[in-house]
Amino acid sequence: MKIKRSKLVIGIAAVVIIAVIAVMTFTRDREVIVARSNGINVSEDYVKILMMESAIAFKEAHYPNVSDEDYKNMTDEEKAVYWGIIDNFWETPVNGKMPLDILKEETLIRIKVHAYFKIACREKNFSMSELQIQGINADLEARFKEVDILKLVGVEKKKYFEFMQDNETFGKYSEIEATKFAVDETEIKEYFEGNRKEYSKIIVKTIFLKDKEGEDEKEKEALAYLIKDKMINGENVDELIEEYSEEKGNNNGEFIVIKSSTIGEIFGENYLTRVIESDENSIEVVKTAKGYCINKTMSVGMTDMAEVNIAQEVRKIKLANEIKSIVDNNVAYEVEMLKQDIFDNLGLPAICFD
Repeated sequence: MKIKRSKLVIGIAAVVIIAVIAVMTFTRDREVIVARSNGINVSEDYVKILMMESAIAFKEAHYPNVSDEDYKNMTDEEKAVYWGIIDNFWETPVNGKMPLDILKEETLIRIKVHAYFKIACREKNFSMSELQIQGINADLEARFKEVDILKLVGVEKKKYFEFMQDNETFGKYSEIEATKFAVDETEIKEYFEGNRKEYSKIIVKTIFLKDKEGEDEKEKEALAYLIKDKMINGENVDELIEEYSEEKGNNNGEFIVIKSSTIGEIFGENYLTRVIESDENSIEVVKTAKGYCINKTMSVGMTDMAEVNIAQEVRKIKLANEIKSIVDNNVAYEVEMLKQDIFDNLGLPAICFD
């Protein structure tokens, strides 16, 4: 009888211990719900991540974008103004609003969009497979191997990965949903004109004059500008290449330049931008470490896959506009803040100070 009682006591104790562990685990993993939109709960961790995304988007839209070449050409006064903008970026109003207030507004919009996708995916039974999730996690592990996510975002790695899994799911859903929109040629051309650097393909012909030991540098430079003048005066470029170029490459001095091309050495920094902004009639002399390049733009058009890729982007924009209209005009998506001081406690995300 004593033995039986001992077993019973031990059994009860084991159950109690398991229950305590379960409660501790639940408490540790339990999400703090701070907002709700159309019945979808939003955790504090999600708000932190959405706030960070808002900060990244704001920074991309308003941060001074100065190339290394442009910075080198700045006067000391211009550099002082530039660093003044950088140093005070997050304390400088934009259109009368402080950046933190703008981030709060953008984050509320992201909460509503997040709720929309949660509901849409649930209603259409759309989700990622276990294999796809494993692939996402493997990619995230590789990307963030050397990154302290807790320090950068303010959430544990597990929570951030869960958010990114949702993001990938929403992205895949969007790709399918966006196919319902038609895109015409006019829309493609309009989008291309607004994003020419992204989708332009430049055909350029180049004459290369090598630096040689013992040569007069001024004579070499003068020859380069003489060839440029000949091009400007309409002389046949192929004949000039044949006569002067000391390195013709595999295609008789012809190159194709797109956004991803590594072209600084031959064409100089920001070549794509310069050509697009100069009415596609560019003839330039570029001094390189090995000599002079005389470059003549022959044509500017779309990259091979531009129309397909642009059509996809236009469809995404149409879907985004449709979703924004839905969440803006449906009172159910209004964000109910369950923790009123959440934004005050968050402040600016760590990404703002990188």
